[in-house]
Amino acid sequence: MADGVASDPVAAFLVAASAPHGPRDGSHAAGTLEEAEAILAAHPGLADGDVHIAAIRGDAVAVRRCLAREPACATSTSPPRGGARARRPPGSGSG
Repeated sequence: MADGVASDPVAAFLVAASAPHGPRDGSHAAGTLEEAEAILAAHPGLADGDVHIAAIRGDAVAVRRCLAREPACATSTSPPRGGARARRPPGSGSG
């Protein structure tokens, strides 16, 4: 894992929970989700604080909360595959 991903639990989750980016063996087989689940277990607030994580998890309630809090996240990108994160960590207020 790249240093930036290793130090950013959101980026690490997105990598672990997503199909490989780019050609590997011609398939989307990325293995298990154990690493992604372990990241969420270590950082439980991530599940509600990031629209990308909420979408990957299929959590429509959390996606709606993210959109209500920050409508621009609907078209945002997130590390590690581009863009600055459009999120506030849970409990960070409105700044």
